[in-house]
Amino acid sequence: MLKVIKEIEGIRVKSGKKEVNKRRWLCQCDCGNQLPVITDSLRNGNTKSCGCNKNEWISEKNSPDLTGKRFSKLKVLRRNLEKTNNNHTFWECQCDCGNTTVVDSSNLISGNTKSCGCLSPIISKEQCINEMISIYEKHGKVTTKELNQLLTFSYNTMKKKFPKMKINAIWDEIIKEYERRKNIEQ
Repeated sequence: MLKVIKEIEGIRVKSGKKEVNKRRWLCQCDCGNQLPVITDSLRNGNTKSCGCNKNEWISEKNSPDLTGKRFSKLKVLRRNLEKTNNNHTFWECQCDCGNTTVVDSSNLISGNTKSCGCLSPIISKEQCINEMISIYEKHGKVTTKELNQLLTFSYNTMKKKFPKMKINAIWDEIIKEYERRKNIEQ
């Protein structure tokens, strides 16, 4: 991706215990950026661009091309080069519901991500209460902070079922239901 424009002032670098002169060249990258590159890096291929294709190179190295493949409700449209995270490859996907989403390739391949989120389980209020009661029985009375730490999924589900209630009020309702059930059993 580099085109040599002209030779520029060399640079002195350490090589072992002595310093040596290295010839440098002003190069133009295909993207338009210019950068100085030493002769050795041009010859051995260590420098192939200004770095503009780094994300693309990392993505290609770490993941096979999934373009056009289907994973549950998601069809892979293209590699997403804007989102990077620890050399993971991300893909822009079209969900059967019409939404688009960006998904890590490992989540696609493993089946952890099956949709844009439209497949989130629909849980009844009763199921939510049962889940919270089982946690209450297991852990006893917990603070709101502990509840938030323990119940990320349950908390979010409960907030969807009781959108106008604060978590303390939800928790109070769960405890009342627990006590009611306990009295019925006795």
